[in-house]
Amino acid sequence: MVRQLFQTGYILKEINATNISLIPKTKNKQFPYDLRPIALCNTSYKIISNILSSRMKKVMNKIISPLQAAYVPGRQISDNIQLAREIIHAMKKKSEEKNYLALKLVMSKAFDRLEWSFLRDVMLQMGFCEEWCNLIMQCLSTTKISILLNGAPCNTYYPSRGIGHGDPLSPYLFIIVMEAFSRKLYTAEQNHQIEGIKIAPNAPPISHLFFADDCLLFANADLLNVNNLLQIIEDFGAASGQMVNFSKSIVHFSINVPQRFCRILSRRLKVPSMNPNEKYLGIPLLIGKNKKQCFEHLQDKVKNKLSIWGSSTLSQCGKSQQIRTVTNTIPAYTMSCLQIPMEIINNINVMQRDFWHKDIGGQGFRYLKILNQAFLVRAAWRICTNYDAQWVQCMSAKYFPGTSLLHANKKTDCSWDWKGMDSPPTPRQDITDSEDYIWVEDLFLPNRRQWNEDLIYHLFQPDTAAFILQMRVPIASTDKLISKMTKNGSFTLKSAYKKLFENSLGNVQVSNFIQNTNLSWKDEHIMHVLFSCSFSRAVWMMVPGGSGFIAAATNNGFETMFENWYNQSLLQNAQSDWLNLAMVITWSNWRGSLAKCYAGVANSEKEECLALLDATIWSKELQISHIVIQTDLKNIEGYISNNSPVIAWDNETLLLDAIVILNTNLFSWKCHFIPRVCNKPADELAKFSRKFRVERVWSDIPPTVIETQLSYDSTNLST
Repeated sequence: MVRQLFQTGYILKEINATNISLIPKTKNKQFPYDLRPIALCNTSYKIISNILSSRMKKVMNKIISPLQAAYVPGRQISDNIQLAREIIHAMKKKSEEKNYLALKLVMSKAFDRLEWSFLRDVMLQMGFCEEWCNLIMQCLSTTKISILLNGAPCNTYYPSRGIGHGDPLSPYLFIIVMEAFSRKLYTAEQNHQIEGIKIAPNAPPISHLFFADDCLLFANADLLNVNNLLQIIEDFGAASGQMVNFSKSIVHFSINVPQRFCRILSRRLKVPSMNPNEKYLGIPLLIGKNKKQCFEHLQDKVKNKLSIWGSSTLSQCGKSQQIRTVTNTIPAYTMSCLQIPMEIINNINVMQRDFWHKDIGGQGFRYLKILNQAFLVRAAWRICTNYDAQWVQCMSAKYFPGTSLLHANKKTDCSWDWKGMDSPPTPRQDITDSEDYIWVEDLFLPNRRQWNEDLIYHLFQPDTAAFILQMRVPIASTDKLISKMTKNGSFTLKSAYKKLFENSLGNVQVSNFIQNTNLSWKDEHIMHVLFSCSFSRAVWMMVPGGSGFIAAATNNGFETMFENWYNQSLLQNAQSDWLNLAMVITWSNWRGSLAKCYAGVANSEKEECLALLDATIWSKELQISHIVIQTDLKNIEGYISNNSPVIAWDNETLLLDAIVILNTNLFSWKCHFIPRVCNKPADELAKFSRKFRVERVWSDIPPTVIETQLSYDSTNLST
């Protein structure tokens, strides 16, 4: 059934029979628009729809304008929110010469009113082939719908327009239709029919922001712009079938627009003015001096949730699960875009603590203050890595023109969004030209991949400069932003939260035993490291009376452990080494556990990458034309063969340089994964070199340490 559509171009009508389930939008359901129709598609049809949507998803980034953020890979809802709030902040400035308005449109039944013929015409204009458009039309025109009332289907009908809410293909079709609206507004802006707003003199003008059916339009606050804007909306609605609900739409004017003129334009637009509590995509759009009032809805939601559950009816485990999965996630969406005042965070923490009946710290719950900081770090990371995005270009023009976020200076007239992002310090406080050097390649000599020593000593402190000059300069790598908190160098919210949490423990008082070690603080209990983990427990159980050591330690706190051991040793005879044995095993477990848990786990990978690079350089010098690389690390073989991103970021440059040498100097080469047991000579030679610190090259006669292994391999391979 699924293949039939792609082979013949026609779909079996029976598999496109769809039931509609009506989901209430509000508690008081009086009218049809109070219900949201959700399409319950057939499984076979969903397979077809998923295949088409997965293919269409790959081209969305090329055909959809950067001012649409919904359903496009690489774009996020926070992009539109931050740009919209920056525009609203710019409209508050009295120094702004021009007057602007922001019109928030609410579409009425956007998916249900979409005209199929208009969708087909738009797709053809975008370059989709006739065959593809016919496949899409087959999925739409063969739909047969039955509405479910009280669980039973009503009479069947055949729609002539609209797309289903539960269809995987529908979101992509809808934003294609909205792209026609977006390009119409852009054309009008180019023809000076409407004028977009700039948040900075060198920023690109913004005339609209779309997220699916949420539309935010910007124009000059005069009758000419308003009339042209209304004409564009009317033309788009007549062609696409979309209808604006002006009773739910709102308008906001910049601070310099006279009140009398605001009323005139509001009547012309037939929409009311924006109230102070208005939200855009669920985030407060207007934030005044009273920051607490703008975010009180978050603590109200948490309070309502906690009051519904009731602390007396839940077990301690149930309470912890509700806090971890529900109340801790309520402010997360707002935190992803804005800095929440500490008073609101403290109030939420108090409510959660009262519900938990004890301090929530250390129970696996996320600290909301640190989580908010991690979200803002992620926003800063997106600004640094998506510099081609239009919203980043606007931010750049306003806050760090001509440079990068890493060199942005703090400003007093910034928005509330930007205040949450602290700018990092420049390399040296007494240097004024550091903004001219953003990338690592700026520190090289002109047209050479070699450090510019004079420049580096000019920009950095002497110890830092000496460290930089010792770093290897890759042959083929280019500059890119790396997060040291993850193995592959990509940013994750989890790694940022973990790092911020570790930094917040800098002022925590811990025992001298921990402070005197080179251990970075982890969520690990010291008693677990010494006695309860599998490694330490196995060591204790090998000692006669080891269970007694464990019992004497785990039944008491760490502070009284050594005192109890000393008192117990006094009960033994004078020749007993009971206490000495306990101390030696404790120290051995500490060293052994930390060596396994916290030592550099990527050392073997780095050594293998360095060896591979040295081998390729050696092969180049010897002019070897055929080479076979055998490695016992699958991630190295996978990266070289398939370019899969499973290698540590600091080892990637080593492999890239090796690949460049192989491709430019060798006739043919291959890389294979081989288990360590199948390559004993190389393993034995590596152990020998590491043990005796031998650095030598054998070209003709192999070393005696691997003669036995070579003889064994030769005999077995020959048979």
